[in-house]
Amino acid sequence: MASILLRIERYMRPAEAKLREKLEKNPYYPFTRIGPGVFKLTVRYRKLVLAVLGLVISILFIIIWSSSNLVSDNNLFLFPLFGAVISIASIYNYRSRRIYTLNLETLEYTFSHDTNLYTRGDFHNVYVRLKREARGGAAGGARSQRYYYLVFNGYQIDQRRISGSSTNVNEIRRLGQLIAANLNLNYFDENNSSEHHVVRHLRVPRVPGMMSRGAGGGMGGGMPMGDAGAALGPGRGISGIGLSSFFGKKDGGLSMGRL
Repeated sequence: MASILLRIERYMRPAEAKLREKLEKNPYYPFTRIGPGVFKLTVRYRKLVLAVLGLVISILFIIIWSSSNLVSDNNLFLFPLFGAVISIASIYNYRSRRIYTLNLETLEYTFSHDTNLYTRGDFHNVYVRLKREARGGAAGGARSQRYYYLVFNGYQIDQRRISGSSTNVNEIRRLGQLIAANLNLNYFDENNSSEHHVVRHLRVPRVPGMMSRGAGGGMGGGMPMGDAGAALGPGRGISGIGLSSFFGKKDGGLSMGRL
């Protein structure tokens, strides 16, 4: 009984409390350290479970209708048939695990579908970002309430939500900046131009005849509009209010913070 009550209590905790607990257990959340400076995140989509469930339900309907001779008299038989086809296609699409890796030594990331490498890029193309969603406000003219959550996203990778939703934007923002600092990633706030950005890696523009890369930079794009920064090494960054005032604000950024 006590274990059940404890699970209920944990389930009812605010999103920021759950995220803080995960970071206390694993400072590199949502990744796991698999080697010196190498981190890995492996996920399966929940849609795979829904697709399997949809296929089972569709097959049950098809069996019931076939055994009761309702197929010829009812065109609704096509709905579970279509449902089965869609479920099979979804299972095929989501069957592979999505694997993200970060290499803090080479400042490169990879994104794979099981053993099939999908993309490889530089650290300036991946980031932790604060996002906002509105809930409520549909009835009685009440204003919708703003909820905030964190995602890990980047160029040519699947966006991954890494926190629950909370109205405590300051704490969710702080934890997002902490995650980015621990993994030496860029952090971007919900707005494209924000004083809360902490940018550690900047895209190095391609110069004809030169193939070298600057610290933390690389070739290519992928940063959101309005995000800019410089590579200052692990645990440091520059905060700015968009491009126009980026170099005019002195800010040491974040170090490996405490919870």
